[in-house]
Order: sequence, then structure tokens, then C-alpha cells
Amino acid sequence: MINRNQENLSALAQADYCALLLKSLDIIAVVDREGIIRCVSPAVERILGFFPAELTGSSLFDLLHPGDSERGKAGLERTLQGAASRRTAVFRVRHRDGSWRTLEVIGRRLIDDPDSPVVAIETRDITRRNLALKALRQSRRFVRHIAASVPDPLVIYDLVHGRFVYANRDVLGYRPEQIRAMSCDQFAELVHPDDRPMLAGHVARLKRGSDGEVFETEFRLRDIEGRWHWISSRGTILKRAQEGLAQQTISVFRDVTARKQAESDLEAHQAELRRSREELRALAACLLTVAEDERKALSRELHDDLNQRLAILAIDLETIASDLPPEQPLRRELESLTARIVEMTEDVRRIAYRLRPSLLDDLGLVPALRSYCEQLNGRDGLAVTFTHSELPPTLKPEQALCLYRVAQEALRNVAKHARTRRAAVTLSVDDGAVVLNVRDWGAGFDPAAAHSRGLGIVGMAERVRLVGGTFEVKSQPCHGASIEVRIPCALEEQ
Repeated sequence: MINRNQENLSALAQADYCALLLKSLDIIAVVDREGIIRCVSPAVERILGFFPAELTGSSLFDLLHPGDSERGKAGLERTLQGAASRRTAVFRVRHRDGSWRTLEVIGRRLIDDPDSPVVAIETRDITRRNLALKALRQSRRFVRHIAASVPDPLVIYDLVHGRFVYANRDVLGYRPEQIRAMSCDQFAELVHPDDRPMLAGHVARLKRGSDGEVFETEFRLRDIEGRWHWISSRGTILKRAQEGLAQQTISVFRDVTARKQAESDLEAHQAELRRSREELRALAACLLTVAEDERKALSRELHDDLNQRLAILAIDLETIASDLPPEQPLRRELESLTARIVEMTEDVRRIAYRLRPSLLDDLGLVPALRSYCEQLNGRDGLAVTFTHSELPPTLKPEQALCLYRVAQEALRNVAKHARTRRAAVTLSVDDGAVVLNVRDWGAGFDPAAAHSRGLGIVGMAERVRLVGGTFEVKSQPCHGASIEVRIPCALEEQ
């Protein structure tokens, strides 16, 4: 009677499991003590690709990976030995296409019959989960390797709790565990007082930043021995809370103290260089002024003193010669001497004009330039044309002198180097500036090389700079040259 009841219970239990087989989303199989599959749920087709009928009557162990087969047999034996016990394990199971799936297996003894026990096996496909876990472990390992390879300190700061949660290495002598133990206020104490407001603003910008946006700042931080270091920080948002607010930031710290010191030294050297340059320019301006004053004084002395004395000497000789008979040899010698003195007088007048043209002081820039161009015409086969506009009366004497000297130097260069017979000088007014242009159609040159060979162009440029103007040279070999000077000149109010 008892045996019949047990058989009825066993039949009922198997019937219940068979009903569950059809509804289960996971694989449920019933196996005997030998591991022979008595029935299996239809989910096996979706997970392993086999139809249930293909597996019924086959050995469970034929589906296990060779490396898991012995472990599977031992697990089945342990399940059979424990009444109503559940055992969980992970096995690699063969798919119909020959690949392997990772299944989580739970075995439970279903029929408590020592002679013909039956075990129910429930399986869940955890292949994707295992792959995801493996990928996660690899990703974490990758991140750890990156953090370890970064030469600068890398820190993660929790904005919500106001503390550091990660540091990959020491920061100015503070160990990673010391950094993680610091509160926001404790870290702020290490920041230079002058930089704390700026750093607070940097953190506020980080909180409002968008994903991928990188913020940079520099501040001073005290090391573990109390010395100040300049730190360059590059940070971005690492993690956001569910509501979208920034929760964690990741930043790279770099000690840039040496760079800051070098920048400070360079700035000091540049300031000293600027002072020296200004002193040199002031000296150059002074030398030009002194030179012009000396030229002017020498020109007037030659013109008003020496030239006059030579003229008087010529008159005296002419008077003496006129008292002698025409046939007297001494008279002819005196007349010859008088002619040479007249030539000398003309040479002195020309030298005085070159030193400082009186026309420039007496009549202005346009007559002085016209006269100089006329003197050059015919000399060395050079033909110079001069055109001009009406110049503003506000043109200062020093500006007029600058324009004259530049034109003078430029035309001398044309006569000496250009190997041409044609040059043009133009004076005009454009947009509140007086513009001088000296052009030739000669051999041309490389302006950069010309700067290194002599002081002519450099001297002209410096003259123009001292009166607040701009100087430009345009030239190339075989295509002539053009020099343009622009000097701002305020127009008179109407």
C-alpha cells in the first residue's frame, strides 16, 4: 500500500513538472541517476537550438564541455545524495551550432526513491551576463592601467559629498589615502589664499559644464613640506546623478612651477629688453636730432660764413686783376684764380644744401623736394618725376624733415644700386595721413636681405617711427622697388 502511494506521488510530481516544462522561459529538464534526460522544456530550442525530442533519452553529460563533464557528474551525485536539496553550479553547455553557452544550473532531487531517484534541473543562460561581467572587468582593468600609466596625478572629486574619492598617485607628497581622507575644507586650506576664490569659481563652472567639456585653471598648492607649487588642472564631469546634476569630476593635476618660474623670468627679461629698446630708441632720436642740428648749423656756417668770405675773396681778386693791363701775365693768373674760387663757392653752396636745404626751412617740403629732384635730373642718367597734392598746414617741421630725408636716402639708393634711368616721387594726402612714395623700375632687391646688409632702410624706418608714422618696403629682384611712408597729420578744423 505504501509503495503504491509513493508511485502515485512520484507520478503526480512528474506530471506537475511536465506541466511546468511547457510554460518555463528557462530550460527545465528531468534526468535520472545516470544523467539520462527523461524530458526537457521547449525553452531548450530557443537557448541551445535543440528540439526537446532530440534530447529526450540522451545523456546530459554529452552536452557538457569536456572540461566540465566530471564536475557535472560529481554535482549530480551530490544532488542525488541529499533529499530535497538544491545545488547551484555554472557549466559550459554545447549549442546545436557547436558553440558553447554558459548556463547557471540548479539541481534538486525530485523523487525520493533510493532505487530510481529523479533530479529536476533548472538552467538559466548567463552567457551574456558573463560576457558583460568579463567586459566590465576588462574595462576596469583597462582604466586602472591607464590611471597607472598617467604620469601626472589623476583625482576624482565627489561634488555631492565634497571630498576626493580617488587618486592614482601622490600629490605633492600627499599619499592617495591621505587625499581621499581630506574634506573639502581641508583641501581648501592647502590652496593659496589668493587663489581660493578663483578655484571656487572653477568648481562652479565644472558643475554647470556639459559632458565632454574640459575646464582648465592654475592655482598654487602647498606641498607636504609647506612649499608652494603652481598646479595646472584640467577637469571634466565624470558622473551625473539621476536628475542630471553633476556628481563627480575627474581632473589631472600637473606641477607647472618650473614653467611658471621660467615665464616669470622671461617676462622680466622681456620687460628689461623693452626698457633697453626704448632707451636705444630715445638715444637714436636724440642722435638724429643732434645730427640734424649739427647739419643745420654747419650748413648755415658754410653758406653764411665760408661762402660769403670766398665770394669777397673772388671780388677782391677780380678788382686787383682789373687794375692790371690786359697783356699782363699776372692778370691772367688772377682771373684763373678767381674762376676757381667761384667754382669752390658753388661746391660749398651745394655741400651746404645737401647738409640742410634752406628751402625746407624757408619755403617748405614741396619746394625742397622739387628742387632736390631737379638737381638729380640728368645726373648719372637718372630722370626723376615729382608729383604732389596740397599738403595740410598742420604738417610739423620734424615730420616734413623726416619725409625729405627718407626721399633723399631712397633716391640716393636708386642712383647707386637700382641700375635704372627712371624714378618717381609722389606726395599725397590719404585718410588724414601724408603719404610719400618713392618708386623705381630697376633691379629690385630682397627687403629682408637689405635689412641685414646696411643701415639705410633701418635708418629710414627708425626716422619714420620717431614721428609716429609707418614705413613699408615692397620689392623683389628684377621687379623694381617701392618705399611708402605714411605719417598721420591732423587736419585743421573747419
